[in-house]
Amino acid sequence: MNKKVQANPEEIKQEEPKIMHAQTSTADSEEVDYKDRYLRLLADIENIRKNSAKQISNAYTMANEKLLKEMLPYIDSLNSAIENASITKGQEAVEKGLNYLKKQLMDILAKFGFQEIEIKAGDKFNVDIMDAMMVIPEQTPKDHDNVCAIFEKGYTLNSEVIRHAKVSVYSTQN
Repeated sequence: MNKKVQANPEEIKQEEPKIMHAQTSTADSEEVDYKDRYLRLLADIENIRKNSAKQISNAYTMANEKLLKEMLPYIDSLNSAIENASITKGQEAVEKGLNYLKKQLMDILAKFGFQEIEIKAGDKFNVDIMDAMMVIPEQTPKDHDNVCAIFEKGYTLNSEVIRHAKVSVYSTQN
């Protein structure tokens, strides 16, 4: 009583497309999934590159800032030597040599974004780049909030103030 079940060729033809369709739809969804993963990984790699470049740049800037802050006392001493040489008569050669050394140093430092803040007596006081060390009674109303004297020069690194200029300011006495 063993009956052999024999498949009808029509039934086989109808089953094949269903199986094939199921396999292709699975392959299509996997392809979309892999493509999505690939694009996300590319975006992640690009973000890592940008962040790494930014971190390297920040580290470089911070190292330059630390070095330049350490050099400020040397620059102050050089400025003082230039002032003293110009006061002393017969020291023109010394003053000229010191000015040359200062120009050479400042030109080198400028390549790294270091600049002296240009201030002179009579300029308007600017809290962003100056610290008022003392207040001098104004002589005339036009002197109000103007710089009287500069005690210490200020400097910037990549347009950021790393040391405010120390000045005296004309103001009304209350």
